[in-house]
Amino acid sequence: MEIGDGVNEPVSPVDYYEREIALAKDKARPWQAVLYATNRNIDLLWHHLEEEDKRILMSEWLNDWLTYRASIPRENAERLLALMRSGQLTVAGGARKFEYDAASEAFRITLAEEPCICVEHLVSAIGSTSRLEDADSALMRNLLAKGLVVPHRYGGVDCEFETGKVIAREGAEEGDSRMFALGPITSGVYFFPTALEIKERQATQRVWDLAFMLGDEWLERPEAEAWVDAQQGEQGRRGERATVPHDDGADLLERVVQSDQMELIDFKQLALLNDQIRSEDFETTDTVDETG
Repeated sequence: MEIGDGVNEPVSPVDYYEREIALAKDKARPWQAVLYATNRNIDLLWHHLEEEDKRILMSEWLNDWLTYRASIPRENAERLLALMRSGQLTVAGGARKFEYDAASEAFRITLAEEPCICVEHLVSAIGSTSRLEDADSALMRNLLAKGLVVPHRYGGVDCEFETGKVIAREGAEEGDSRMFALGPITSGVYFFPTALEIKERQATQRVWDLAFMLGDEWLERPEAEAWVDAQQGEQGRRGERATVPHDDGADLLERVVQSDQMELIDFKQLALLNDQIRSEDFETTDTVDETG
């Protein structure tokens, strides 16, 4: 049996809801746990998919995947089923055209296989578009016009997978981009970035990347060393413990060394910010010489 035979089984909305509610009552549904667990690495899996597989997933299977991955609470399904059974709610597909008739003050909906239907109110619940070109946003239109963002072929803005740094149109920006993206606007580079867990992971990574970038830029400024010296001098005037003199190395870490917290210092990371920081500069007097 092909996977489509099970996923796309042609049943009426009432039959579908009745079956799904019955399966969900007092039973664990392991496949849901499997789909939810993909949040941990689904962006990585999507990144490494072959291009042809990405195209097939987006064109043929995306709606089915979202139907089962973004399931609704059982209580909501029971309410919808009750409305369908009573005739208060009907489900029709294949909408081709929407028009407003001012004379009757009603909306006319043209369907593919059924007569037109008229309704007093029309609510668009299709969600936000994944295509930047169709986004109802003045900010996005301006960014596109200036070339500060470019659309990704599968939706959202194009950005670096590792950092989320937005990729500008070639020649549109001088120097490296300082704009980062996360969430649904990255739906082409990442898969299913609307999930809260995925957005949280993205936001955490963006904070670390930005903090490192800004900290690195600040350390390169000529006034940074003067500011650090001024802060140390202020602490000395307040009666802070005198630091142990060193000929070279970073005296900002001496207080940590004196309080026996050497194991908390990650010298490999510190060396990325200042190549003059060396672990041997902070050896304490009670270090045991194993060779002696």
